[in-house]
Amino acid sequence: MAAPACGSDHGALAKGSNGGQAGRGGQGGSPASGGFTQITNSGGATGSGGRLPDEPPGENVLTLVHGIVDAGPVLLCFAKGSGSQAVVLGAPEPPAGLAYGASWVVRSIEGVDFTNDSLSTWIITGDLSAVAGLDCEQALALAHAEPAQAAHAEFGAGEAGGAGGAPSAGGAAAGAGGTTSAGAGNEGGDDDPASAGEGGGPAITPPVLRAARLPTIPAGTLAVGRSTLFVADGCVGGAAFTSRLAENACGAGYSATAPTLGGVLVQMSRRSTFTRVGLQVVHASLASGPVNVTAATPAGDQSPLFIASNVQLGAILPRFPDLSQSASSYGVTSNWQVELYQGGSRVLAEPWQDLMTRAGLSEIPDGKTFALVVLGPGLGLPLSRPLLWNPSRIALVPTDP
Repeated sequence: MAAPACGSDHGALAKGSNGGQAGRGGQGGSPASGGFTQITNSGGATGSGGRLPDEPPGENVLTLVHGIVDAGPVLLCFAKGSGSQAVVLGAPEPPAGLAYGASWVVRSIEGVDFTNDSLSTWIITGDLSAVAGLDCEQALALAHAEPAQAAHAEFGAGEAGGAGGAPSAGGAAAGAGGTTSAGAGNEGGDDDPASAGEGGGPAITPPVLRAARLPTIPAGTLAVGRSTLFVADGCVGGAAFTSRLAENACGAGYSATAPTLGGVLVQMSRRSTFTRVGLQVVHASLASGPVNVTAATPAGDQSPLFIASNVQLGAILPRFPDLSQSASSYGVTSNWQVELYQGGSRVLAEPWQDLMTRAGLSEIPDGKTFALVVLGPGLGLPLSRPLLWNPSRIALVPTDP
């Protein structure tokens, strides 16, 4: 089972992005803060993987976040080793699938020694019921056979939901986005003959299942006593996943046959103090330039609180979380929101309550540190095809789960 390769220059300016370059490790991107940078299936991981010298070692923990732009819920399959030598292990995780913007915490993987073994991770997306009861080897074999099958039926309203969703028996919408008939709306004036306009779904039915491999994490990276975050980003691709604005969603160089699936790998800080909340920002939106991040009221009637500035793709900032503010100061107990800016323009705003709800948290308490993870297509862009692209999002992840 071969990993998809990205042969294009993803260091180029992402089309439509509001400032800066979307650098990719191994392809001209510059290393980002935190010991790692953006990694791709063709470039491998870069960076030291070492812990901060003044932060004591702790438990080895890996948190995976689904930030893939063109995939609904995904299953994760782990493999020991890399390339053709990788040995697929166990059953797909989590059993119900991982939703877009959600996280999955791993402390150990049966059969994998984090010190001596590289870790490969496969994702499976589409109609996940098709692989129910299968182990990873069987599920991946089925998913790899699926794209070769001809697709005849058009997407219809009520047949699928979420980016990359496959037709399902009950017509229930799952994942990001609602249900839309192919060709409906024609918002955005999409002139791609293979697509149905930015307001519609795909004109070509996606396969029931798609599978792709994320970049391999080198041996030893996860064995240094740190809390590591691995965000899957970019796009899996496929014949149905094309549009005039595809590069705005998936990153420069993307096409239906040139996927941009990759990942951001950073080490999160466990620093905390009892009466304050710690915040870090991770940039994992491949088609977006650098962002500035604040907490503010929706009406803008109070002075916003700065969180991080000029956060570039693959970076985690501030490297040492600012522990000078309480959770209430950031407005997490009121109606405040997290705002992203590029070039002085606000490109995304999400209430703290929405972030907590998606993370399954009832509160953001003092005494804890969290990462705000920027996900999705190019920020501030008119991407309105929910059956193709997930929306821009901010995920909330505990740094010490």
